[in-house]
Amino acid sequence: MAKSGSTFCAVALAFCVLAVSAPTSAGPYVVGNRSFAATPTTDDPFVADEMALTTSHTRQGSTASSPTVRETEFDAEIDKRVTKDFGLAFAGGYKIVDPVGAPNNYGFTNFTGTAKYQFVRSDAHEFISSFGVIREFGGTGAAGVGADHVGATTPTLYAGKGLGELPQSLAFLRPIAITGTFGYQFADRRSLDKPDFIVVGGSIQYSLRYLEGNVHYLGLPEFIDRLTPLVEIAYTTPASRASGISTAGTIAPGIIYGGNHFDLGIEALIPTTAQAGTNVGFVATFRWRFDGMLSAVFGGDES
Repeated sequence: MAKSGSTFCAVALAFCVLAVSAPTSAGPYVVGNRSFAATPTTDDPFVADEMALTTSHTRQGSTASSPTVRETEFDAEIDKRVTKDFGLAFAGGYKIVDPVGAPNNYGFTNFTGTAKYQFVRSDAHEFISSFGVIREFGGTGAAGVGADHVGATTPTLYAGKGLGELPQSLAFLRPIAITGTFGYQFADRRSLDKPDFIVVGGSIQYSLRYLEGNVHYLGLPEFIDRLTPLVEIAYTTPASRASGISTAGTIAPGIIYGGNHFDLGIEALIPTTAQAGTNVGFVATFRWRFDGMLSAVFGGDES
């Protein structure tokens, strides 16, 4: 526990140092007056030109029959727009599985590719929606870290909505935004060990920048003004017959800092079902947007 606690503190310290020292600007996920935060745990409804680096740490098991297993994962994702509304993403990860009293397992997780089309964008209603298809390439990762040799395809619907249309009597709720995803994962070869899954997630976020600029100016320090507190939820549940596999769910409260061409985020990972684990973990992310200085190279549209 001390080891994971010190790791969490180190990540949190680095998060604060980088955030305080960096220049700032609104993020690219803007609809009308709303700038949505890019969420670390669940995917968002935008297509973008960016790179995301994420690290997560979890602990599972704490009984004699189920010893503690620490898992640390490092993930990277590259997103590139082909057109203003259509984008591709490619992601992969490296996982270290550390069972107490046993040798470590380590290796790559399965690689994934995503194609996403943003088909609705309403500035007046602070609403956006997209449809995407996620492809997991089975057998590209190491079996020792849980990478399945069977691939899967997940059509997914994404949406985001700001509450800026609320009446004046509820003005301090206007900074709230909600994002959500709903997907159905089809296994290439369905079996009791590899069923289909329903995959859902979402976030509730409160933008202090929106509060300051569109509701009521409080004179917050610039660092505080760039923060977005949020809570994410993520659930997967078998949609076909499964053996020993049940619903896995997490709640992830945290905070996002929006900087100039980058975002920093950190969240706690709180399991809500036994399938998701028995101990609180954390996830931290660094997202670098290929706009502005690199737009000439990547052809990004900053609008």
